[in-house]
Amino acid sequence: MTEKQSLVLIVEDDHDARELLLEWFDLWKIKADAVVDAESALIQLQLNNYHALVIDLGLPGLDGISLIQSIRTSHTSHANVPCIAITAFDNTSVRHHSLQAGFDAYLAKPLNEKKLHEA
Repeated sequence: MTEKQSLVLIVEDDHDARELLLEWFDLWKIKADAVVDAESALIQLQLNNYHALVIDLGLPGLDGISLIQSIRTSHTSHANVPCIAITAFDNTSVRHHSLQAGFDAYLAKPLNEKKLHEA
């Protein structure tokens, strides 16, 4: 995710985490949009062609696992887009379940800028 024309969607309900992610993508010269819930993400996915998604697992309403399952089973261009799970509830079971659900990568909070950039 280092090309200037890349567009990333951040789905994160925590204001501080969302702002930090937006700041990092800006530093990396990657355009990013951010929304606070899965329902808003699904709308954005209809409106834009994203190259990657960063999704918090602990979203209000429809959670991150449900969102990735919806994306992966859709018949849209986003069905195969790279998706990164982020969560404060890190453990082996959550990691396994996230990857099984369709995430391409998994990062625990607090987020590490270098690890996210490498993902």
